Formats: sequence, structure tokens, C-alpha cells
Amino acid sequence: MKKTKKIILSIVIIVLCLVIWIFGFSEYGSIIKYWYIAPLFEKQIENFDENKNDYQLIVDRIIKSVNEEKIMKDESLVVEGNLISSTLSENNIELTDTENRSLENIKNTFVGEFCAMDKIKIETDNFIKFTSFDCNFGVVYSKDGNKPPSSVDYEDFIIEYKIKKLAPNWYTVEEK
Repeated sequence: MKKTKKIILSIVIIVLCLVIWIFGFSEYGSIIKYWYIAPLFEKQIENFDENKNDYQLIVDRIIKSVNEEKIMKDESLVVEGNLISSTLSENNIELTDTENRSLENIKNTFVGEFCAMDKIKIETDNFIKFTSFDCNFGVVYSKDGNKPPSSVDYEDFIIEYKIKKLAPNWYTVEEK
């Protein structure tokens, strides 16, 4: 009887360790969190209309930097304090105090778990996307007013998006 209890306890401990490893540390666990747990948390943009000028100020600054060839089209920019860092070059966009306040206001419009705005993506000549690190939710500016694409086709998978219009030239995109 004592030996059976030890065996059962050992099996329970091994299973518990395996579950903790799968959900906490393995690549498979992060996939489970990303696909099944993260979508359970609501992501939204609050007070967009009140902060639309802040978004526009940063978009104008990015477009100006692209036109001056300080940053490239089709690149991701990382937001760090009062600096927007390029991932493809060593050129950065140093923000003025006004632009920095606008960027902080933009960050505060992103509400929800897994929804902190920390990246800006320049997608083609037409779209600038304010997004979270995992890029599955964001606010997109469209220069010509056209809707962003509802799906992105990669070599081995396709990501589909729900798109909602916020204002002329402005959309939210969320991965389905």
C-alpha cells in the first residue's frame, strides 16, 4: 500500500512538472498561450477621437523621416522612451517633447492584456501601423484611405484580420 502511494505521488509530480514545462517554458506552451489564452483578453482602443491629433503628429513625423530617407519603407520601428528606433538601420527618430507626449497619449489608448503599444510598422507606401510586440492588434493609418489588407500571406501560413474603421484613413486591425 505504501509503495502504491509513492508511485501515484511520483506520477502526479511528473505530470505536474510536465504541464508546468509545457505551459510555461516550451515553445509549444507559448503557442498555446498565443492562440488560446491571449485571444480571451479584450483588446481595444480607448479615446481615439480625443487622441487622433497625437496619432497624426507621429504619422507625419514618420512620413517625413521616410521622405528624408532616415528610415526605410517596410520596416518595424521600436518605441523606446523618446526615441523611435529603426530595426533595419542605425538611424533613429528622436522625438521632441510634444511628439513624446503624443506618443505617451497613443500608448495610453491601447487597453487590454497583451496590448501594450511598443512598435510602429511601416507597411508598404500606404500603411503605418501602431501595434503591440506580437502585432496581432493595432491601429493603422492609411494614406489613401483604402482599407488595410484583411489577410497577410506568408510562405507557410496566412494571417487573417478583422478590420474596423475608426475615422477616415484610420482603422483597427485584430488577428482573427
